[in-house]
Amino acid sequence: SVDQFYAAIWPLFTPRLTARLQRGDYQHRIAADYDLNQGRISEIAKGKRFAHVSPAKLLGEQGGSSRV
Repeated sequence: SVDQFYAAIWPLFTPRLTARLQRGDYQHRIAADYDLNQGRISEIAKGKRFAHVSPAKLLGEQGGSSRV
């Protein structure tokens, strides 16, 4: 089912989302980059989802590069 798919895939890219939030990237930009609803990004930012997941290290990227 779709719910099973998301349950399996979210933990795989949540570390990158968390790292971008910590870097200061705007939630709406992160959501757009991954074609996600901004509400899901907000839930991650507030610790309502995947609070146990550590942020990824964003190698080779400059801070704030996705800010427009």
